[in-house]
Amino acid sequence: MMLNKLQDAGLFGLIWPFERVMLGMRTCKWLRKELARAAGKVLVVEKRLLSTLRDPNDIKKILKRVGNNHLYLVAREQGLAQRSFVESIYQGLCQKLVHLDLRWNGIMSEDASRLFQGLSLCSGLKHLNLSGNSIGADGAILLAESVGMKCNELTFLNLRGNEIRSEGVVSIAQAMLQWPNLSTLNLDLCSCGPEGAEALAGVMEHCPTLSDLSLQGNMLGDEGMRILSRGLGQAAHLCRLSLSTNEISSAGVKSLVGVLRKIGGLKELDLASNMLDEEGACHLATELSNCKSLSSLQLSSNLIRAGGAQFLATALENNTAMTHLVVCNNLIGDVGAMSLAEGLVHSHALRHLDLRRNEIGPLGATAFAQVLENFKDLSVLAVGCNDIGDEGACALASKLVHCKALQFVDMARAGIRGEGIDAIVEGLWNSQELGVLLVPGNAVGIDGAAKLTALLAHRGLEGEVRFDGGGNFRRPAVEDPAVDALL
Repeated sequence: MMLNKLQDAGLFGLIWPFERVMLGMRTCKWLRKELARAAGKVLVVEKRLLSTLRDPNDIKKILKRVGNNHLYLVAREQGLAQRSFVESIYQGLCQKLVHLDLRWNGIMSEDASRLFQGLSLCSGLKHLNLSGNSIGADGAILLAESVGMKCNELTFLNLRGNEIRSEGVVSIAQAMLQWPNLSTLNLDLCSCGPEGAEALAGVMEHCPTLSDLSLQGNMLGDEGMRILSRGLGQAAHLCRLSLSTNEISSAGVKSLVGVLRKIGGLKELDLASNMLDEEGACHLATELSNCKSLSSLQLSSNLIRAGGAQFLATALENNTAMTHLVVCNNLIGDVGAMSLAEGLVHSHALRHLDLRRNEIGPLGATAFAQVLENFKDLSVLAVGCNDIGDEGACALASKLVHCKALQFVDMARAGIRGEGIDAIVEGLWNSQELGVLLVPGNAVGIDGAAKLTALLAHRGLEGEVRFDGGGNFRRPAVEDPAVDALL
């Protein structure tokens, strides 16, 4: 009954394994009362909450009514409204809270103090997302002291972008000893440094369920990577490891590969935007050949060049699990592209291939065209910002007919002219899933624009063709998260 009213009111009423209710712009008094009485297992508060719930007491009343139930509370980007949630939690109105998402709420250390004191009463808390706030080192210490001892069921913690620094990371690491079921830890952009890496390494053996560790942008350097690697060897169940933007060079990678074999189930490895050169790629490739389960490798914005690509190709020859390969901005050239194409011959599960900004010409593009028909599930193909020309575009386009799952194609700024555009239109004409086609920065011309317009209309894509040498076609409903990341 209540869900019917939600739908009639223009709100979202979704049936998941639990009931999910969204409070938003058009929430009226009777509906708020109905929501509170129903005590939906998930309470999602939309961004513009203040337009309807102007009185903070309204928030407190609702939370008080649902406080005796297992509550999922999501109040993202609330600004001043988050203070009402913090205060309500502090007053013990949500003692059975199991899921709290307050990301991007401008929470400072003073707010964090009251929030964490309140959360210490929520012994069943499992999911805590405070990314994009500013709790700082003091807030992290308070979190460790308040939540660490009392919330032993915590499985998910995200503190991305909170600048908790090494002292905050040390406190979180100590608290991890009280969270035996922790599976996801995100400390991206927290200024962890080598000292924080040492604290994390020291507790890895006590986190048997840790499967997802993200430490992007923490200035670890080679020394921090060497220290962290000692602990990673104890994380036997790690499935996803993200270390992008950490100033890691070949020495740091050498430390990492020494423990990769101990992480038998590693599926995703992100080393983007580091300082890997050919030597670093060689170290990585040495162990990757033994990582049969690895399905996603992110190496964008390093400098592995053709030699590094050749090492990687050899390592990937026997990997049949690879679904995502991102090596954009590595200057691999035609030689590197041809090597990678040969190495991926047996990667039939590949869904996402990103080769942008690599100085690849027609030869490299043609080499990949010859193996494209092996990738039946390919949804993302990005070769933009290379110089593949009409020859490369025609070669690739001729094989696109085999990639029936394509959602995203990027051939922007690729030196393509009329012949190449004709081939692209023909190759994508029957691509039922196509959602995004990027071709700006090419010499499309009037005839090419007309043909692209016809393709757009045929595929039902929303967009327009610009007569400035390019066009962007986009359909909003693109299901692959990797596509969203590219956009």
